[in-house]
Amino acid sequence: MTGNRKLVRGLTLYDSTSIVICSIIGTGVFLKTGIMAQYTGSPLLVMAAWMAAGLLSLAGALTYAELGAMLPKAGGDYVYLQTAYGEGVAFLYGWMYITVGASGAAALAAAFAMFLASTFPIGTVWIERTIHLFGHEVFWQFGIKQVVAIAAIIFCGALNCAGVSFSGSVQSFITTIKVLGVLAVIALVFLFSKEATWENLVPYTEAPRWCGIKAFGAAMLASLWAYNGWTFLGLVAGEVKKPEKNIPRAIITGMLVVLVVYMLANLSYFYALPFDEVMTSNSTM
Repeated sequence: MTGNRKLVRGLTLYDSTSIVICSIIGTGVFLKTGIMAQYTGSPLLVMAAWMAAGLLSLAGALTYAELGAMLPKAGGDYVYLQTAYGEGVAFLYGWMYITVGASGAAALAAAFAMFLASTFPIGTVWIERTIHLFGHEVFWQFGIKQVVAIAAIIFCGALNCAGVSFSGSVQSFITTIKVLGVLAVIALVFLFSKEATWENLVPYTEAPRWCGIKAFGAAMLASLWAYNGWTFLGLVAGEVKKPEKNIPRAIITGMLVVLVVYMLANLSYFYALPFDEVMTSNSTM
């Protein structure tokens, strides 16, 4: 709020649910299964880790659903910390989010450019440097992929500045396309993959051995990054219609949709590919 101006509550339940889904579904579901397979050593344990991390995220989402209904103001975590602990803590959180937390957008943009480079010839590098930082060597490069990543961030920022109703409609459209795209890939795997077999899910004659709580926890930690994003609806809670009802419904519905999509996606991986191929898969920027 600035002066007497108030935020327009123009986001419907569908728009709000789309924000939750689109904020969560990203590159994590494509990037993390390989490393999780290395931790657990079994397709079934990888699936269990995805499920456990999803349920844990849902528990957190339920808490945020309650907070969003009680404090339907723009700001999300800032508002909740301000109410509970005062201005000082909320101020420090705000600076932390700007300097550290918002870097997640850069990671997503980098992953977008990385996957785009597998289809289009945008791998040209203009500058390369090896930087010594805190006793470690950091390889830095700048080229077309980095420009694409920066452009993606600017483009998404511009869309969010275009107005509540417009940006909400765009968000809903993008979410629909994203979910349908992932589901289409899953359907194509199950319907047309000639070498796919359910035997890939049980690649060994013996029952899979328990990988240990540490390895399973590491696999869960990897997948939790892919579930990150269910807190973002709170940032625009001041623009949601009937927030007391729609915020909890949107968060819960969105989390359940993501959980189902993630489980189906990972099931398709192990149905289509031998476990060893999934375990050794890797993608880098």
